[in-house]
Amino acid sequence: MRSLGRSTQKKCQIVGVLGVLGVLMVLSNVTMSSTLDQQRKAFVKAEQVLAQGQYAQFQTLTHSLVDYPLYPFLIYQSLVKNLEQTQWIVEFLQTYSSSRYAKLLTEKWLIYLAEQKQWTLFLTHYQATDNPVLQCYAAWAHYQVDDKLWALNEAKRLWLLGVDQPNACEPLFTAALFSTDLVWQRFHHALLTGNYRLAHSLRSYFTGADLRAVDLWLRVNDNPMLITDATLFINDTLINQRIFAYGLKKAVKKNMDYAVSTWTHVKPQLQLLSVQEIQGVERALALALAVQHDPRAYAQFQQLSELDDEVREWKVRAALYEQNWAHVREALAALSVAQQALPIWQYWLGRSLVLQGDLSGAKRAWNNVAQDRSFYGFLAADAIAVPYAIKNQPLNFLPAQLKALSERVDFTIVHELLRLKRKNEAQNYWWFAVAKLPKEEKLQAAKLAQLWELDQLAILTLVKAEYWDDLGVRFPIRHYAEISNNAERNNIAQEWLYGIIRQESMFDPRVQSIAGAQGLMQLMPSTGAELARELKLNALTAQQLLKPKLNIQLGSYYIKKLLKQFNSHFVLAIAAYNAGPSRVKSWMPNHQSMPADIWLETLPYKETRKYITSVFSYAIIYNDSLKLFNETNNVRLKLNTYLTDIR
Repeated sequence: MRSLGRSTQKKCQIVGVLGVLGVLMVLSNVTMSSTLDQQRKAFVKAEQVLAQGQYAQFQTLTHSLVDYPLYPFLIYQSLVKNLEQTQWIVEFLQTYSSSRYAKLLTEKWLIYLAEQKQWTLFLTHYQATDNPVLQCYAAWAHYQVDDKLWALNEAKRLWLLGVDQPNACEPLFTAALFSTDLVWQRFHHALLTGNYRLAHSLRSYFTGADLRAVDLWLRVNDNPMLITDATLFINDTLINQRIFAYGLKKAVKKNMDYAVSTWTHVKPQLQLLSVQEIQGVERALALALAVQHDPRAYAQFQQLSELDDEVREWKVRAALYEQNWAHVREALAALSVAQQALPIWQYWLGRSLVLQGDLSGAKRAWNNVAQDRSFYGFLAADAIAVPYAIKNQPLNFLPAQLKALSERVDFTIVHELLRLKRKNEAQNYWWFAVAKLPKEEKLQAAKLAQLWELDQLAILTLVKAEYWDDLGVRFPIRHYAEISNNAERNNIAQEWLYGIIRQESMFDPRVQSIAGAQGLMQLMPSTGAELARELKLNALTAQQLLKPKLNIQLGSYYIKKLLKQFNSHFVLAIAAYNAGPSRVKSWMPNHQSMPADIWLETLPYKETRKYITSVFSYAIIYNDSLKLFNETNNVRLKLNTYLTDIR
């Protein structure tokens, strides 16, 4: 049994507390005298005394909270400390089967049962899950109890995923006695997915010549330029030729010229590689050349007999970068039917037709895409001088509908978590609740989130419902005073600041990225500190960057700095806000000016391309909506005026 650091007698007292579950059906409809404020205080106190092991006081507090929305959360916290108490856990799971806490408790309890080797009980309560620990335990449970063949097939499936699997899988993998071929498959997949730690860990499965090949492969992975001694690989075994091909694809990033010349020289000697393996190297070379804006890129794409979507798109970009419009048309024609219909490629079709003298064809292409509310739709609208297709269609629900939704158990739980400032848990429960809703009620939930000023949740809930046209929800106007004041102070139109904030944080003032960026405008603490010094502000902490007023002040000033650094070119400044000024400088054209749309389309980072086009699109939308919010702002933002040539 899991120890609680207390005597058996004390554990029995906890069981007595949990026995309250047995009378919940009776008490749940009794009107409690305490107010919600009192219950919130009691809930917090109950959590504290539970953590301190004060079980008698915990019991007293729980009796006063039976009708409180977070009561299941409280009991869940108790039960995870007493996973050996099967009776009370089963009763909780039955009573609160529709709760997120039933799902969480089930996972923790099943892991406990597996650790205790209670396989029959485990299988009784196990249901299919994407939790890899439970998947492994379930297969091992079947192996122990009823179906070894199914378990071994499941072991093979998990093994060939080529990803790190939890320790729970080890008994299963040991029992499976995988063949050397299956071990090689897992090794290959680990390398291809960049899981080098896993690849190294698989050495123990190999012996003899296989082990020597694995060690050579791992050395080439760490230092691709080892392939300079091609004689080690070419006239040997299939596995060595595969190692050479793998190393060459990695060497492209180290020394492009060497990789291309070596491949040209060595390719005829790689007789053991399959056509698909040869094409894989050709593909890697073509993409690397295109990303690095090498003039050999388009010719390299022509070497490929099979094109996937990524290759087709980069073939267009390679043609755009060299501004060879015959090649652009040829590459556009090679796109799949689905790709050709996308606004981005319809826009470029129009551009190529204009430059080849087919004005009527260009107008037809641009007429189609100009109906789209997107960066490329707005560019097309500018090209044929038609208004932007903003298309705002707000959702309309009766107040009674939103009230009814807010009073459902799941949403009262979310609301209480928010009142207690449990933001992360509230968001987790929100998504648990929304996942159960049909589309119509997902839309209502988005409007409810907007009412609660949870803009990020409102926006993402609309995405879940696949509804894009309620622009009031998708593009909220918050922090108007701070944004308008800082826009004026730094001589930046408000819509640009709104567009950046919408892209960076979706107006969640407390969001923090994995990299450490903070707040509405996602400033790194080091950048924030530098900006604060320049503005002669007090030294600030990362936590202070979460304050909207300060974050907007610093972020707006940073945009002003970037605009000055890049000669007021918004495309470059916005790119630098995302990717950093030094990287943007490295992307500048070397010898002559370049149209801004081509420069943007051929940037090597998909993230930065998407970032720029999103910010520009959002700025257009905010320019439109701010006119309603502020009638003195009647200046229409025209996208093409910001796309001056880049020099």
